[in-house]
Amino acid sequence: MKKSISLLLFGLMFISLGALQAEPASLRQTTDLAADAAIAKRAGVPLMLIFSADNCIYCQRLESEVLNPGIASGQFDNRVLMRYLNIDAGGKINDFDGSRIRNRLFVSRYEVFATPTVVLLNHDGEPLAAPIIGYNGAEKYQQLIEAAITRAQNGLSPLGGPLHAGNNSYYSTY
Repeated sequence: MKKSISLLLFGLMFISLGALQAEPASLRQTTDLAADAAIAKRAGVPLMLIFSADNCIYCQRLESEVLNPGIASGQFDNRVLMRYLNIDAGGKINDFDGSRIRNRLFVSRYEVFATPTVVLLNHDGEPLAAPIIGYNGAEKYQQLIEAAITRAQNGLSPLGGPLHAGNNSYYSTY
């Protein structure tokens, strides 16, 4: 009887630890940043938010040349929670605090003026790394995204913190 209870408790503990891992990386559109932030917080990973636009050829290239291959290889698993937001979409979305906000006001908060723009955020929506703006090829972008993820992961640690500053952008067109 004691052995059965011990095995049951061990099994429940194992299942609950698995639930704390980030979901496998996938590229999903977001309309609820509070829910996404809660998932990222439980997993202990930053939120990677990709701002894209309708008919953005560079957004499509980023997805097909960098993001999808990275997802397929497991490069982003347990490192970031990945979501995208279409800046051309109208209406409202749920902000990090759960309030409703117009899509374009949310986009302007992060000073998105070109797509694609990738930002890595903490669970309150504060930037943890400089945004990556534009797209100019997979190899360079891969380097930029790896540096940004590392910076964001360090920013989530007790010694790290959100990035506060004016013009600290990475441009992929170097």
